[in-house]
Amino acid sequence: MNAKPDLSKDQVFTVAEASGEALPSIQSRFKALGDYLDAPLPSRVEHLWRYSDPSWYLPRGAIVPAASIQPASLWTTRGEGSRITLFSDRPPEIALDSTAADAGLEVVPLASSKAGTALVGRAVALDHGLLESLNGAVWSQGIFVRLKKGAQLERPVRLLRAATSSTAATRAVIVVEPGASMTLIEEHAGGGAETTVIETSEIFVHQDARLSHALLEMWEDGTVGHVTSRAVLERDAVLSSAVIALGGYRYKADVGAVLKGVGSESTLVGVTLTDGRRHVDLHTIHDHQGPRTRSRIAYKAALFDKSTSAYTGLIRVAENAELSEAFQENRNLLLSDKCRADSIPELEIETNEVQCTHAATAAPIDESQLFYLRSRGIPEADAVAILVHGFFEDALAPVPEAVRPDVVRAVAARLAARYRGDLS
Repeated sequence: MNAKPDLSKDQVFTVAEASGEALPSIQSRFKALGDYLDAPLPSRVEHLWRYSDPSWYLPRGAIVPAASIQPASLWTTRGEGSRITLFSDRPPEIALDSTAADAGLEVVPLASSKAGTALVGRAVALDHGLLESLNGAVWSQGIFVRLKKGAQLERPVRLLRAATSSTAATRAVIVVEPGASMTLIEEHAGGGAETTVIETSEIFVHQDARLSHALLEMWEDGTVGHVTSRAVLERDAVLSSAVIALGGYRYKADVGAVLKGVGSESTLVGVTLTDGRRHVDLHTIHDHQGPRTRSRIAYKAALFDKSTSAYTGLIRVAENAELSEAFQENRNLLLSDKCRADSIPELEIETNEVQCTHAATAAPIDESQLFYLRSRGIPEADAVAILVHGFFEDALAPVPEAVRPDVVRAVAARLAARYRGDLS
């Protein structure tokens, strides 16, 4: 498929009508529709699409959702906290624990919230790109999450975004008001060989607020998906993010933060484990717009077989963002002579009073380390598994405590499945 699917106002209105949306939200959809119709399919010469064919991520089935799978067993993360299930083909299920309700956590369908729909397009512009415009026009279900001013939420909020239709397009708007603090675990699951996922998250962290955010991709085999997530940070806001990619077939993510307020801070870590012919393409951006802002990105990928990983990371420092600090690194562990990892770290600096560094490496496993473990009687497969876990350890350390055990278990399970065959 080389051409984008046709889309009409009638189709967009059908989706909006099913959600009972007000006129401003419908007008926003029509704006996104116009952007989608005007936008060409991205060119492969554009550096963000150098390693992924844009046509891979276009819908392969009906854009207006129709139920295709049952969601009962989709949850991967465990433990306490509130649970929200955002389906792509039916209204969300919301189960808040008593502490969240008492703290002032608001969770409602996005279409029914004037405050939520007013923020659509504010962090991820409707014309951000072709797929973002498509999501803005046809998102079938959405969720609005808001933690009130000064609230301290101790238990995590678990948001499952379940791909339950052939084209899964959902949207989330998350707001942490001034002085508030929370952990949000966003898990993407479901799908299958005929499923295309196109999802968007918009995050707003207000003054002196803190958000710990994990984006866990656990799609079923064969799923193709594109996820865009962008956060806007106000004065002295702190965001800690983790992107974990362990499932699906082809996955492209555009994740980042706009450090708008003075003294705001963003940390982003990523972990990818690929095998077979899986393909993961991650783009990150830290856009420093305010002075004295700080950011750190650490992304690690381990690759088996003929799998591929691509990373493009941009640090942008505006002219008014003096005395800012930014660090970015990408490390790739090549576990086959047929896999491939590409890395493009980028800097755009418009002021002299900054500290910015970046680094990228791609290398096979250290033979001396492997020899040491094998000389102690450890089988080769187990030795490699130990070294992969060690490679990921510092990247997993910042992952929210509520989800870290699930991530470690998921990595271990994938390695265990991997080693039932040959090390190739």
